Formats: sequence, structure tokens, C-alpha cells
Amino acid sequence: MALVVASLGLTACSAKIDERGILLDAEALATVKPGQTRTEVVKNIGNPSTIATFNDQHWYYISRRTKSWLFLPPYTTEQKIVEVVFDKAGIVNRITTTTGFEQTVDISPTSRVTPSKGHTYGLMEDFLGNLGRFNNAKSGR
Repeated sequence: MALVVASLGLTACSAKIDERGILLDAEALATVKPGQTRTEVVKNIGNPSTIATFNDQHWYYISRRTKSWLFLPPYTTEQKIVEVVFDKAGIVNRITTTTGFEQTVDISPTSRVTPSKGHTYGLMEDFLGNLGRFNNAKSGR
């Protein structure tokens, strides 16, 4: 019994590894070569994670591996960004792979709230707001 409790205790302390994004291995990435069309790229490695906002010739395949312990927040252990650049005709011009965190910027969401226009009800209006608004069976409403 003590062995079972000890093994469960050790498993609870193990790290949780989470992988997100498009995980491209070396074999899959090797199938994409300059001179291929967009259709061939999608057939070989799938749709991109994102396409550049102002220049749709840049496709990005982003993957990230995180690790977390118990209740602590996760932290990133590995990140990979593959950029596929097309020319104006939609033919692959170059493929760039970036690993590491040199192009990563951490952002913190703000806790501010955007106020909405309109009337805000107080406590008394919430309690007394429906007085007199009941359906009358005789009026047919």
C-alpha cells in the first residue's frame, strides 16, 4: 500500500509538457523547396499558423513546447518558427527556420475594462425594476 501511495505521489510531482502549434519535423520540412507552389506547400506541411497581415507572401508555421510543475505557471522550453516566403506568382522563394526566443516578446494583458455606454442599474433598481411589469392574463399579453 505504501508503494502505491509513493508512486502516486511521485507521478503528481512530474512535469506536464504541452506542445502547441504546427509541429514540423525535419522530414516534413525537407519536402518544402524553393520553386513549389502554395498548393504544394499546403499538401506537404499543411496550412500555416498565420499569414503576415500586410504581405500575404509570408506564411508562418509556429510551434511551442511548454512545461509546468503542479500549480506553477507554465514556461516555454522550446519555440520554433518556420517562415515560408513566396514571390508575387505564389512560388516559394525561401524558407527560414528560427529557434529560440530572440524574436519573442512577452506581453501582459491589461486588467482595464472598457466602459459601455448606457444606463447602469443600481442595487435598488435591480430589486424593484420589474414591479408592475407582470403579464396580465385578462389583457392577452
